[in-house]
Amino acid sequence: MPAVGQLAQDAIATHPNAAADLQRLLEKDDSARTAGDSLTRLQVALQLRVLLNDAPDAILATAHAYSVLRDSMKVFETLTEYAQTGVAKKNMEADKKFAWLANSPGFKQVCRKIEANEKPISRSTTILQFPDTGYLAEDIDYDTQGRSFLFTSILQHAIFRLSQNGSSQKFAASPSGWPMMAIKIDQPRNQLWVTEVAMPGFDGQPDTAKGQSAICTFDLRTGKLKERFPAPEGAQWGDMVLDKDGDPILADGQSGAIFRLQHGAWQRLDHGDFISPQTMALSEDKKSLIVPDYVRGLAIMDIGSGKPTWIHSDPAQPCALNGIDGVYKNGQRLLMTQNGVEPERVVELQLVKAGRGVTGYTMIEKASPGLGEPTHGVWVGNDFYFIANSGWNVLDRHGKLIPGSRMTPPALMRYRP
Repeated sequence: MPAVGQLAQDAIATHPNAAADLQRLLEKDDSARTAGDSLTRLQVALQLRVLLNDAPDAILATAHAYSVLRDSMKVFETLTEYAQTGVAKKNMEADKKFAWLANSPGFKQVCRKIEANEKPISRSTTILQFPDTGYLAEDIDYDTQGRSFLFTSILQHAIFRLSQNGSSQKFAASPSGWPMMAIKIDQPRNQLWVTEVAMPGFDGQPDTAKGQSAICTFDLRTGKLKERFPAPEGAQWGDMVLDKDGDPILADGQSGAIFRLQHGAWQRLDHGDFISPQTMALSEDKKSLIVPDYVRGLAIMDIGSGKPTWIHSDPAQPCALNGIDGVYKNGQRLLMTQNGVEPERVVELQLVKAGRGVTGYTMIEKASPGLGEPTHGVWVGNDFYFIANSGWNVLDRHGKLIPGSRMTPPALMRYRP
């Protein structure tokens, strides 16, 4: 799953490093906590809000800092901002950092606003359940010619074809026996791009391979492996989009790097501004990428220059933009699957012209029965299909079932705007 890491490549050290900035601030906060320096901790919390583009966790950290300073007005103001992002924190009233406010009517009121964000919303329909519980289905795309879906399985190290009646069959296996992650169909060229990653934390892989990654192309009709391109040393290709020419652009959620593969050669596109980029989307003019950073939020990055512009919510209707696993564009519509916030959700964003800001959002699916942990999706015509109940939430960091948990079948859900 997405995490802060560092790509083992000399070229990356020469770029600005957002991950290093985050680590520096966290270390400064830790030192200030040890020293009992409350003002420095507030300063760090405010800096984190800037770096993380007002991610809910950064907002909550600021409220904690104000609470230590006994500034109740600022606490209520900041927690109200937190509530407006649409996320929830269970048992907020039990948070010991706010214990001195426990009997305050203002605190109880804002806690009710936060708890209200847990209310289920469902505007989607479950189309089918996958026929097996052991896939850990990750990414999905739609084959228009075959009129079926293709999805990747992390636990079974393979690609499967999923028919619309719910049956599935293995399409191709990972050539290296590794978990398969990102998938994109290049219909005009009749080929399939898929990444394989020897995930460092997962059991069942040789230690010598862990951390390695590659992107493979398969014949879309036969499933025959055509080519395999090893990633630059240390890169782990978890997410992908195809550019206007059908070349894959890949994101490494561990190091923050974004690369393009052209004519068999790797080209780095970003300049170290991202911490954990996920599945991207092409802009309308195909010259920019809409990049969801699991930690920092949402940005538009010019492909040519690598320069990002961070997208911010309208203060009148703020929306949490962190924890996004993928963004999916269809004309003027932009949907995002968001499994790094509580509760997990699928959201449609309303963007201003040129996509430089969010003017509002519509909650598509949130805290509904069967949603579980959604991962990725795909537009099929004017309908958006996405994987629900993927299974990530019942596995530990080694890919093993958490004691007391059980895998249940993933589902394919459909949203019709």
